[in-house]
Amino acid sequence: MPAIRLPANCGLGFCGRSAKPSAGFGWGRGPPFVDREREGPYNHPMEKKKRVLAAVILLGIPLLAAGTVLAVFFSRAPIVVITDEAFDIAYGARRIRFARLKTALAFFRPVKNVNIISGLESEVAVFAINTAAPYPYCVFFPWSFYRESRNYLEDRPDIPVGVFTGRMDVEAQSGDPVFFQTDIQTDIYRAGRAAALLAGGGEVLFMVDDNTTADLQAIFEAALRAGGHAGAVHYTASDQVPDGGGAYAAAVILRPPGLLATPGVLFSWVNPAYTPDNVKVIFDDSPWAQVRVAASRLFSGDADKKIPSEIRVLRRRLTIKGLKKQLEALSKLNFGAGPV
Repeated sequence: MPAIRLPANCGLGFCGRSAKPSAGFGWGRGPPFVDREREGPYNHPMEKKKRVLAAVILLGIPLLAAGTVLAVFFSRAPIVVITDEAFDIAYGARRIRFARLKTALAFFRPVKNVNIISGLESEVAVFAINTAAPYPYCVFFPWSFYRESRNYLEDRPDIPVGVFTGRMDVEAQSGDPVFFQTDIQTDIYRAGRAAALLAGGGEVLFMVDDNTTADLQAIFEAALRAGGHAGAVHYTASDQVPDGGGAYAAAVILRPPGLLATPGVLFSWVNPAYTPDNVKVIFDDSPWAQVRVAASRLFSGDADKKIPSEIRVLRRRLTIKGLKKQLEALSKLNFGAGPV
């Protein structure tokens, strides 16, 4: 019987010369029109759906978690800090944003900056604060808004209120908010240690203000000795030209405009970008520098309401290697502490 000849592409698995079934029909790779290599287990339509679903789950869980965290964060009552326009300009918008971010991360809640006009009627100022932050966690005022802080506390007795008094030692009266004072003793001690590092063995100038007592001068000199400085110390008022023509190794300036061409420590809120290059360290006791400590103590019941200034080391203005770390380490010192 003659062999049956079929077209090679008939799909029946027979070769064109013989009726013998090919190895691929039923027992091997299957019909030739099915591409098993392209339709492997990872390219099957169902497998593709599973992979897409797994990718959605892997991406969706972190996004859902992040969304939940953000929702909880923004649902919490904010910390509110009251300032005025003049302060905001001097302090710098970028520094304010950074301070708000640090405080927000520390307390895991939003931080609002409410700017009100100095000299505004107290009732209008309170209304503006209530409009900007109707349900705050706590509110902090600078001393320049002391009257507004009392009125706000009378209007919202359920809200904790703090006032930064700066270096003034203010005795609280009935109906007053909680007062937070700058720890000037610790500040002077740290400034003396900073001056010792900047001066080496050279002479040091301390440009004082009207509130610099003999006790503070003694603390300053003790800090210099603790820092290994044995040179001379000179005192002058911040608004006077010092003796010696400015030939000092380091200067500590409690209040501008007492600026010299001498490596110095400046007590100021002003943006470091606005200071001359001879200023190497800034002691900042502004509300933004102290709000994190103040908010913590406001709710903890801590009796200590004195807060040291925040030390800002301007590292790009330093030329001595390793000096930045030594100056930054001073922020861990308190008055009466031993050498670093």
